[in-house]
Amino acid sequence: MRILSALKIKPSTYYNWRHWQPSRQEKRRKSLKPYILDVWKTFKFYGYRRIAAYS
Repeated sequence: MRILSALKIKPSTYYNWRHWQPSRQEKRRKSLKPYILDVWKTFKFYGYRRIAAYS
């Protein structure tokens, strides 16, 4: 682990990063993004309230 010590990174930080999993909320946002972009491209003047009502 010479590299970690040279970069002044704790081993626990590295292992946490290595085994990171996205949260349920992040997965949901990622799945909704293309849908919201599609609605926005169709109706450019819609705000977040109309987009939410449209879905």
